[in-house]
Amino acid sequence: MATRPKKKRVVYLSSAVGGCSQEQIQAWRTRIKKRWGKEFDFIDPITDFDDTEVGTSPAGALAARRLRIRKADGVLVYILRESAGIVHDMSYAQSRGIPVVAADPLLQRGHLLRHYADGIEETETKAMKSLRNLIRKYSRREKVVKQDGSEEAFNQTKIVRSIRSTAQAANRDEDMAVAILFPQVMDEIINSRWGTNGVVTTTAIRDAIAIVIDHLESSGTLEAEQISGMSEVWRRKEPDSLRSLLHIPQRAVSGGIQDKPLRVRVFSQKSHSTIWGKAVKKMSDIPAPAYRVFKEISRIEGIQEIRLTKMRKGHGKDEVMVDLTASTTAGLIEGKCYDKGVKGQVQMFQIRVHNPDRVRLILTRLIKHLSSMGLLLKPQPAAA
Repeated sequence: MATRPKKKRVVYLSSAVGGCSQEQIQAWRTRIKKRWGKEFDFIDPITDFDDTEVGTSPAGALAARRLRIRKADGVLVYILRESAGIVHDMSYAQSRGIPVVAADPLLQRGHLLRHYADGIEETETKAMKSLRNLIRKYSRREKVVKQDGSEEAFNQTKIVRSIRSTAQAANRDEDMAVAILFPQVMDEIINSRWGTNGVVTTTAIRDAIAIVIDHLESSGTLEAEQISGMSEVWRRKEPDSLRSLLHIPQRAVSGGIQDKPLRVRVFSQKSHSTIWGKAVKKMSDIPAPAYRVFKEISRIEGIQEIRLTKMRKGHGKDEVMVDLTASTTAGLIEGKCYDKGVKGQVQMFQIRVHNPDRVRLILTRLIKHLSSMGLLLKPQPAAA
């Protein structure tokens, strides 16, 4: 039986027109279509228009342009010169959750380009490869399982609408909120272990939005100011998302916290001893009750290893507690475990994560999880 041909993804082509020659406008489009035509369909506003659009009003032309962008899976921008049309295409696509990659052969690297493009490459070939990867990445979750058990096609536009409505309720700029939050929400969904075989639950999607908003609001960055107040609005809208990120039970929950410890290497530095009077080669070498702390840490997804480093004497706590801070070294989280050991009371350790780009997110999860269980010495937001 003949197999159905695989549906091609659609790419919208954008570049400046005013002040450019026909050769400049057409040449790169022709090369792209010839090189990538077997894999993609293209929407080309230069050639793909019908007679009804000729002589239409500016508002009508803009509406037609936006309709084409909404039909695309990605936008490829070719930088010939600065153009208001390019900025519009990039900002509108990003506001709809559509990935944008720019080919910038003149290396202009303008501020607006850096802000609105998900990627900037020097050549059109590299730009198309980058855009292809983003389109594949965003399309990995093909089905969504709703709370009643029914399934529907994954639609990233619904995520964009959720972000927009939350931003509006918090009196924040909607386009800016989508530009900041949407790519990270998609990363949270795609890189998590919540879904398999292209399936993700609506609860996991809501939790992803909650995690990203909460993480960025507590980061102390410029982005935090631009989405300030959205976390509180989201909690009111979705009170069950991550149990409002406050009361996380010890059973399995979405958001990168597993019901059982994950396989994480735990060891002490070389042959050095620890505050408990012995070297640690595996987690079970850590005596109770400190063992419980490291077991809870290892429930957080994304952790590669925990290395016990220095020890020192200090004032022992009545109960085992930990203190966590961001490290100046990429991919690491610094920790201190307070316990009444035979050789000391403070055991320092380092948590190494698999992906250094996600260290702040993992630190936020650790702080919230350990704090909810009463194991954190000083509950505090993740360091910027």
